[in-house]
Amino acid sequence: MTFAISITKRERRRKLRSGETTLQTRYVLNFRDPKTGKRVQLFFERQKDALAKRNEIIGQVEARSYVAPRDAITVAEAVQRWLDDRRGEVKERTLRGYEHVSHSIVGPLLLGTPEQRRAHTETGLVPHGTELVPLLGEVKVNELTTGQIRQ
Repeated sequence: MTFAISITKRERRRKLRSGETTLQTRYVLNFRDPKTGKRVQLFFERQKDALAKRNEIIGQVEARSYVAPRDAITVAEAVQRWLDDRRGEVKERTLRGYEHVSHSIVGPLLLGTPEQRRAHTETGLVPHGTELVPLLGEVKVNELTTGQIRQ
């Protein structure tokens, strides 16, 4: 089965309240999801962005690593699935250690003194003068790279 992806230019004329007419241009990436066969449309303001996304998707499909953005799970979900899979295979104390370490991956991380972190752990409240820093928990797995997180 061949994978086809096209870019079309759409121009829309809009009449403003002032009576002036404006032209809106956008570029549409059209393709069928390789796994589900459903039609996908992605919209871009610039042709350059549409071409870059098209090349990225073609590369992912050829490498068989394409995952639709809606289907991609977060790091927190992946870690939870892994922990659930370990349950029953490892000792309870080992599982508790895994769960404890997973908080360092998923987050959030409380920036403060050891006393403030202890108070947060015991009460669940964020002490005054500290802040919670998000870690990888809400990042989609397919957005992870060896360098930086793609925005």
